[in-house]
Amino acid sequence: LKQRNMYSDRALVFGGYLEADPQVWHGSPITYNKGTASKSDPQTYQSGKGLPITTANLYIAANLGRYVTAETTLAADPSDSYKVNAQDAFVMFGNLDDFPLYATVGKNLLAFGSFSGGGPWTGSLTQMLFRPGHVNNVSLAYYKDGLSSNLTLFQTDDHTSDFVYAAFYGNEIGKLAY
Repeated sequence: LKQRNMYSDRALVFGGYLEADPQVWHGSPITYNKGTASKSDPQTYQSGKGLPITTANLYIAANLGRYVTAETTLAADPSDSYKVNAQDAFVMFGNLDDFPLYATVGKNLLAFGSFSGGGPWTGSLTQMLFRPGHVNNVSLAYYKDGLSSNLTLFQTDDHTSDFVYAAFYGNEIGKLAY
C-alpha cells in the first residue's frame, strides 16, 4: 500500500519475475525403458542440456481512484504444464497518505509473521511450518511510522471461519532495516 502513491490515481502497473535454470550434463551412459512392460523400448542417453523455467509470475496493480487499488499475481505452475492461476487477487481500500487505516478483500497471503531465510528452492523451517497460505480473506489494518497492525478474517479448506491478529514494528536507519 505504501507504493500505491508512486503512481497516479488511474494507473495500471505491470511487473514480473522469471526464473530459469540452465542445465548441461554429461556422464556415463544410462539405459532406461521408454516403452511399456509388454513392449520394451530401451533408450540410452549420456548428455543433455536444458533451460527449464522454474518460476514465472506476472504482477498487475491498478489504482482505480485515490482510495481503491486492485492487485493480482498470475503464476505459472511448472509442475502442472505451466498452467496459469491467480495466486493473489485482492482489492485494497484506503490511502496511507490521507489516513493510517485501510482494508483488503480477496485472496492473498495472511499478514502473519516474518518468514525469511531458506534458499532458492525451499523456504526456512519456520516458513514451511507456520506461514499461512494464500487464502480468501477480509482484513482491517493500520500502518503509521513503522507500526503495522491487522485483524484478518479468513476461511480455511474445511470451511470453518477463522481470524488472525498481528502487530509488527519495522523501521530503517540508513540502509539498515529492522
